Amino acid sequence: MLRHLFDDAIVVLAVFAPSAEQRGACLRDRSPDAYTKVVDRLLASPRYGERMALPWLDAARYADTNGYCGDKPRQIWLWRDWVIDAFNSNMPFDQFTVEQLAGDLFVNATTRQRIATGFNRNHMANNETGIIDEEYRVEYVVDRLDTTLTTWMGLTIGCAQCHDHKYDPISHRDFYRLFAFFNNGPGKGLISAEDPPPLITVASPEEKQHLARLEAAAVTARKKFAPLKTQLDIRIAAWESDKEISVPSAPVSDILLYEPFDGSISDQSGGLGTDLVFDLDLIFVVGYR
Repeated sequence: MLRHLFDDAIVVLAVFAPSAEQRGACLRDRSPDAYTKVVDRLLASPRYGERMALPWLDAARYADTNGYCGDKPRQIWLWRDWVIDAFNSNMPFDQFTVEQLAGDLFVNATTRQRIATGFNRNHMANNETGIIDEEYRVEYVVDRLDTTLTTWMGLTIGCAQCHDHKYDPISHRDFYRLFAFFNNGPGKGLISAEDPPPLITVASPEEKQHLARLEAAAVTARKKFAPLKTQLDIRIAAWESDKEISVPSAPVSDILLYEPFDGSISDQSGGLGTDLVFDLDLIFVVGYR
């Protein structure tokens, strides 16, 4: 009996099958609270959040690609991880709801609250040339509306998009009143990038520190480059002035060039241009360091 309870707990609270060692340890534990300890251990596991998030990700139509014919990859896994973390931290359902629907509208919204609104970015997105942009933009809005009501209210509202049903709780008019809430974003129907805007940049604390070091190094490099640029500007101006004198005008008719492409230059070819020569060390510093 205890073995069946243990296996059932694993199926309900985790995404992995129990190992022989885990099952054996459970069966050897004869204490009255053996089953309770198993459940507590599973609830404390990060795998619990993954298991509980699965139906929510399905309801929100989560995918790592945009769908349609191109089916390009998208970077929305941060929202997936937010959902998993919400279950693992036992986030209250009202907070879970508000942050996903309107996390970006909080005063001084945090990065995590903005990530939570990825719920409404899970719709498919089309990059197929030739589609009507507005048609697909509206399609995305309808998808957000339909998914929101299906997920939170258990209502399918597809019929109300076109007409009323006498006994349906959502009317045709109500559908487009709700549609207006989702019809104010900057998105387009035809996407030109794998991750279409609006976007946010999310960096870990370690990455932020690394970026800060890079920015400081860039400031130092610009200061070192400033005197070199002053010298280059003077010499480039001299080269441009000399070029106007030393380079002959290009012919406008009867142009014919033959090259054998065997590594040699034909006898008729000649060098054109200025005789000024730039300092190799200066070019090395500017171009490669």
